[in-house]
Amino acid sequence: MARAGLRVGLVHLPLTWPPDSSLAFVVPGHGPREGMQTHPPELHGDLERQFPGYDRSAKGRSAGALVKAMEEAQERRDQAALWVAREMPWDVLMVMVKATDSVAHATWRFRDPDHPAHRKGDEELAGALDRSYVSADSLIGDLRALAPDANIVVASDHGHGPCHHSLGINQWLLDAGFLHLKPRYAAVGRSRLLYGLARARHRSGWDLFRAMVDWSSTLAYGGTGTEQGIYVNTVGREPEGVVRPGEDRERLLDAISEGLEALVPPGSGQSLGPCVVARQEDHVYGPHAFEAPDLFFVGAEGRVILREGLRPGPLFRTASRSSGTHRSDGLLTMAGPLVDSGANIADARIWDLAPTLLTMAGIPVPGGLDGQVLDPIQAEPQMSKEMGTAFDEPPSLSNPVSRAEERRVRRELEGLGYIEG
Repeated sequence: MARAGLRVGLVHLPLTWPPDSSLAFVVPGHGPREGMQTHPPELHGDLERQFPGYDRSAKGRSAGALVKAMEEAQERRDQAALWVAREMPWDVLMVMVKATDSVAHATWRFRDPDHPAHRKGDEELAGALDRSYVSADSLIGDLRALAPDANIVVASDHGHGPCHHSLGINQWLLDAGFLHLKPRYAAVGRSRLLYGLARARHRSGWDLFRAMVDWSSTLAYGGTGTEQGIYVNTVGREPEGVVRPGEDRERLLDAISEGLEALVPPGSGQSLGPCVVARQEDHVYGPHAFEAPDLFFVGAEGRVILREGLRPGPLFRTASRSSGTHRSDGLLTMAGPLVDSGANIADARIWDLAPTLLTMAGIPVPGGLDGQVLDPIQAEPQMSKEMGTAFDEPPSLSNPVSRAEERRVRRELEGLGYIEG
């Protein structure tokens, strides 16, 4: 859109830091507090003076304190977004509301009487998610009032639902003989004290895990918490791969799937059942498909998630800190001059958004782009003969991230529960 000459503004989106100076303006999402950069640079100072702490993450020792901090952060961020939308020039504006996700993670157990960590009497916490959606709806209304004739799309990249337990996938793989530790780390994988001492010498729990594993004899391992997948230690992909693609890999994937399906979460009285939703070759395509997990996991319809790393403890842990988790079905609604309000969007997919938004903006859709223009759009799609750009390497950043800034971003993501420390 920017290359087509439109003024594009991004507000609070993750993965937009350091900001792209080719856009009209950028207020990044996840990023370090110190030296926060926006585009243009002076925008950060303007926002900080009017909405102090607008970019600060919510923190709290108790659930109540955390939710209070989340609601205050949402108010600051919404006010900042509205001010930017009012004061900065734009043709296309994209604003992310983070609180509806963060609050759902933190408070689902308070609103769900079937959750194993449910606690009665916390009405304030039980209503936090509803209040978050009311605030988000208010922001949408305020933004729409600034441009009443604009087309508007409200979309989520996922839905949400309860999470009852986390499963230590690498612990299970270790117990089942699919994963092996180096002899000097054998005790570390069983002792919280020794694990804590070893963790202090590594940048993250994930780095420690990779150091602990004996890759020369390991067949499979769990990925990061955000991936919710299991990797085969494959020859030609992993640096010390031992499993050859083909029949060996297929037999291993079958054995892992069958073992996982037989596990019984505490208090459930029934096994996980079918919990491997797809294999890599059935779900992923493109030049980098080989890098994806070999198995993708959804346990007990999402109520069980995989836990990364190899921190000692019970195989299943009750999910209390993050008692809600993602679901594949999200939210999509549209309005505006180009939108047929009576059309059906029940079959919409997230990859349909790109060609739909390009068509709404009057920009030809690049050939080879996934997705299709959604039915409600009353505009004739223009198809470009040019293929979409593919990057073998990520585009270089004009403002490279320092190691200290990278550590601060990691700590923020750990605090949100996206990665394990």
